[in-house]
Amino acid sequence: MKEIDDALNVPSSIEVFKDRRKSTPLMLPEDKDKEYIRSNIIDVIEKGGDALEELIEVARASEHPRAYEVVATLMRTILEANKHLRDANEEERKAKAPSESPVNNNVILTTEAFLDMIREKNSNG
Repeated sequence: MKEIDDALNVPSSIEVFKDRRKSTPLMLPEDKDKEYIRSNIIDVIEKGGDALEELIEVARASEHPRAYEVVATLMRTILEANKHLRDANEEERKAKAPSESPVNNNVILTTEAFLDMIREKNSNG
């Protein structure tokens, strides 16, 4: 393989692959990470829709069962990506919503004698 790369004056594809594996993973702050994930999901959905249209044309032209199977698989994949996007949006909405703590409105009705008894216990206690 090295001889072919040298003869064609091109860099070795194996070396390029090794360089990619050595690179460090992309590290983003959590809020940027969520935006990055969301944009990737949206990109997959959009490109999947374009690919689906082309695959449907191929399936119709070829009338081959395997082509229709590929169309069905891509449809399932796009639906799953839509579900992931919906889940991400719901998680974001829940995170932004103010947390509701329970409100306890307790009313204690008592007599003066009972309050005196509690005060005596506390002072003796």
